[in-house]
Amino acid sequence: MLRHFASASKVPDDQDLPLFKIGEDTPFNCWYAAAMVVLMIGLVIDAMKPENQGFVIPALAMEYGLARATAALSPLSTLSGTVAGSVL
Repeated sequence: MLRHFASASKVPDDQDLPLFKIGEDTPFNCWYAAAMVVLMIGLVIDAMKPENQGFVIPALAMEYGLARATAALSPLSTLSGTVAGSVL
């Protein structure tokens, strides 16, 4: 099954060659399309986390009687986690 997607090649010790090469003549099929759809959905969900904070924070502050500075810690920690995840 893997021979359709990638051809494995052994790497000599003295050369930096990739372990797998995807052939240029590999046809685009439903598995590639499904992988692209899953990756796009993951990208949208990942990008929407900070934007959702803009809708949640006013209601959160009103519901729990939080000051603006205290409520601002939630999006600060969300964006800090996003940056830390990007760096790591």
